[in-house]
Amino acid sequence: MQAALTDWWKIPDDKVDEFVAWQDAEYLPALDSARNPCRYRVVAGQHAQVSWFEIDTAQLSDGPGIDNNLPPLPIWLKLLNGQARERFMLELKADVGETSSMPAAFRYIVQADIPDELAAEYNRWYDEEHLPRLVDVPGIRRARRYTAAAGSPYYLTAYDLDSAEAFQSPAALAARKTPWTERMRGAFLNSRRSMLKREYPV
Repeated sequence: MQAALTDWWKIPDDKVDEFVAWQDAEYLPALDSARNPCRYRVVAGQHAQVSWFEIDTAQLSDGPGIDNNLPPLPIWLKLLNGQARERFMLELKADVGETSSMPAAFRYIVQADIPDELAAEYNRWYDEEHLPRLVDVPGIRRARRYTAAAGSPYYLTAYDLDSAEAFQSPAALAARKTPWTERMRGAFLNSRRSMLKREYPV
């Protein structure tokens, strides 16, 4: 599987417990275990929860049709759905670092758009310098770079972390302090950063 489906949820405070119970008891267990379904609580960012699982690259063209193969949403969530869920279907472009059967405790997400004239250099920077330097930092297990099948931001990078502090450690800050990094970060448009804490599977 070379793609991912991510649903970013904005859930009213009084519905979070109900949402978590539905996800953990019904929705995620119903998905094939090979898809590595995960639920994350957003500890820093614009959303409340993120559902993440692997899909085949061929499914990226399914669009709304992919929901036909997923468990249905509860009625109360359908009523919120126009505002509650933002979906990104992502094609994997680079994967660096450790892979394991159990996802890391935290996942740090960087999303951005990049001007067309800088896209080729942006991809080279990530693949040749940025990702390899960061996965050498203690506590950063893995880094994956994706592009979105539709929507904005177009680029998404996911860093698997042992702790929320790993990405801000002195070693991580040093790994990110390069002239190329400074130039590329200055080109980010529509950027979003989110720290996620894995809550499913336990």
